[in-house]
Amino acid sequence: MKTRKILPTGGCGPVRTLINKFPQSIIRVVCPVLLVLAMAGLSPGAASSSVDWTVGDVFVASGNGSYQVWHSADLTNVTQNPYQKVQTISDGSIGATTGCAVDSAYRFFGTNSTSTIVDQYSIDFPGYVTGTLPPGLAGQFTTGNGTSTGNKSIVFDGQGNFFVGHAGGAKSLELWTRPLGSGSYQLANSWTPQVENSGVDWIDVDPLGTTVYYTSAGRKIFKLVTPGTVATIFADLGQPGLPNYTLFALRILPTSGNVLVADKKNIKQVQDGGTVVKTYDASGQDDWEALSLDPNGTSFWAGDATTHKFYRFNIQSGVVEAGPYTTGANASLGGICVHGGFSLAQPVSTTLVSQVNPSGVLSQSGTNTIAFNTLSGATLTASLIGLTSDVKVTVRESLVQPAFAQSDPDVFSFNPGNPNFGTQPIGHNMPCDHTLTDLFSPPNTSTHPYLGLCEVFEFEANPNAGFTSTNIQISPDPNIHETTPNLRFLRNLDEDVTDGVVNYPASGTKSKCVFTVNSQVLTFDSSQVLCGNPFQSPIKGQTFTKNSTSSITFKFQALADPNGSCGSGPFLTDQGPHALRPLLMITQLVSNAAPNSIPVVVAGKSGGPPTFTFTGNTWQLQVKTTGLTGGGTTYLATVIDLNNVLSSFSTTFILN
Repeated sequence: MKTRKILPTGGCGPVRTLINKFPQSIIRVVCPVLLVLAMAGLSPGAASSSVDWTVGDVFVASGNGSYQVWHSADLTNVTQNPYQKVQTISDGSIGATTGCAVDSAYRFFGTNSTSTIVDQYSIDFPGYVTGTLPPGLAGQFTTGNGTSTGNKSIVFDGQGNFFVGHAGGAKSLELWTRPLGSGSYQLANSWTPQVENSGVDWIDVDPLGTTVYYTSAGRKIFKLVTPGTVATIFADLGQPGLPNYTLFALRILPTSGNVLVADKKNIKQVQDGGTVVKTYDASGQDDWEALSLDPNGTSFWAGDATTHKFYRFNIQSGVVEAGPYTTGANASLGGICVHGGFSLAQPVSTTLVSQVNPSGVLSQSGTNTIAFNTLSGATLTASLIGLTSDVKVTVRESLVQPAFAQSDPDVFSFNPGNPNFGTQPIGHNMPCDHTLTDLFSPPNTSTHPYLGLCEVFEFEANPNAGFTSTNIQISPDPNIHETTPNLRFLRNLDEDVTDGVVNYPASGTKSKCVFTVNSQVLTFDSSQVLCGNPFQSPIKGQTFTKNSTSSITFKFQALADPNGSCGSGPFLTDQGPHALRPLLMITQLVSNAAPNSIPVVVAGKSGGPPTFTFTGNTWQLQVKTTGLTGGGTTYLATVIDLNNVLSSFSTTFILN
């Protein structure tokens, strides 16, 4: 049995999503996004992550199956805002943890070298609960193919695959891939290149994603050009070797191609051929083993496996910028990585800048809305609802391969009004949508440079306070016309936060999360025909008059056979293998802001969730105008089928 646990604090907070594609629109919410979406605030506490991970957070392998998460409130001034431990995440085991990595959709992966497993943590840790996996894990993979043991480190290429190195047994280097539509990574290739005193221990990958650099508890840095089997030597640092100097974790520097490597007694920057161009150290630290680059591009982190202390160094000057911090007496220090600190092979994220508000700061006295131009030519609009103090909004966008941006194995419904809100999987392994990137062409050109790539948005509000919810909308270039079916706006790759479908704008989420636009695969022929445009009632743009007792009737018919008749059917009903479960969501369209999600109040004594009932060959739902504002306000009504039989659809209406 699969369930979704909702915790009372943390996460992206209230979320609202709306997607408008022209001529259709969809509302969705996810921290990675790639369509025009609109998200509207859900009830507080809907998100389930106890801590919002942000770019620059430091993950430290602390043993017992665990990683500590360290956060600074202001990365530009860590002296005044030192890092603090905010969370410990675990796979529930007692194994040794070492290397780790973050994929291009901001998912965290850790190694458990005792069990020779790779853990894929949900962004919504620990609230993601599914299948037989430990709480908070979206995947767990036993590496080594039964012959290699002690997986020490992991690194991602630019295609959605990861390499993992093994210190024991057959001492292999492996490549793992997650096929589209699959919920699990699978072993794709394996090599057993030459080693020194251990196996393929600590690894990194070059910008092409094919050449793996590695150390082997000795004095050499090796290079293996995959899929070859013979390694060459990048650097041989010679004597004295064990126990005084031993090479451990390493990272390739992006501009020079030099390698930073932890060499036990100190840290070295090494050129191709072995020349040491710079040495780094801190007093009293003589067991440097952990090392990782910071996403700021000017710093790196390193940790001592004996004192359990870790520091941030400036790459150019060697000055200690932050630290020492310590994992504590009852914890180890086996590895370190930084959120957003991608390998050189992974796509570089772009921090979007608002043309109207370059600072990104929203205030109560000014405006609560900010708009960004996305890489696909769309507009991402964010509105912070109930804003009472200054908040800085940061949005980072990455163009990634579809393997990175497909959803987690289970996606749970966080759609407003769903009776199984947050507890029932409504989709699996949803592919990302790349309609907008496929259609994008730079001005005065006929090229399409982003064909096949998906958009991932990492959204942060700092501080994550002083507002009640965030509405987010993604709208395509008005010159783009598309009819992508059944779009969904996902938050954190496991929460469907769609609340409107209008052919590409989308709206909202609170605070820090990852958004993506994905496509829900239908379980039935997608060529169904709706009798109406798309509702029989209300018709598009219809105007209603609000009074104290007024209500609006929503009706539609859906043919099970495109050759059928709207008079006689056959119809999609609430029975049989293709039974529908239509859910109605309503958003208020707001000028120069992201749409607002409106609670749907069902008419009648029983009230209940806003799901349609089937009677007289027609799906019907009576909705009170309670909570809807008159005065010529325009609303968007959207239907999604919780059973994934019928594609989503929407229409607008006006209330006087």
